[in-house]
Amino acid sequence: MTTSARIIALYLITPMLLLSCGIRLKGAKRIENTTVESFIVEGGGIQYFIKPLKYTSQYNNLVVDFTLRAVSNSGYKAKLKFTETGEGVGKIDSCQIAIPSVNKIVLSAKHFEKRNLNKGVRYFSEVDNKAVYHLFRSEEPFQLIAYRNGISIAYHPARKAIKKIKRIPKILLID
Repeated sequence: MTTSARIIALYLITPMLLLSCGIRLKGAKRIENTTVESFIVEGGGIQYFIKPLKYTSQYNNLVVDFTLRAVSNSGYKAKLKFTETGEGVGKIDSCQIAIPSVNKIVLSAKHFEKRNLNKGVRYFSEVDNKAVYHLFRSEEPFQLIAYRNGISIAYHPARKAIKKIKRIPKILLID
């Protein structure tokens, strides 16, 4: 194959490859870019990264994000990560995520990996994948309750976070 034939083939094949990887439903691109990123993982499943959602309490701010998978394997644990900033930032012993409108605790996390940052603390934990999925399927804004030395601190979603939470069920493809 001559050099010019290779170049022509490259120009013909490259757009087809780019188009085949980038096909999305009309309007879905904007939602995914601001709310959720999805990836195909080994074994044919889909992994979702729920982009950071801002929460506030009386004194502190909290930014929470999740990583979950669309897999039937119940052994996978979703990742819960959040960063706490503000006054009196300290060790969080545990947290619960609840839906206040139905007074229901959806999931709990007790074991955290912690990293100190310049302006706050970053926490990492593994939680039940199905519980996270059902949390977002409800379309209800959830509340995060952190416990520090036996004292509970309720974090409520900011307006933008509420809008994002309501869009997430339209994106997730988990059974």
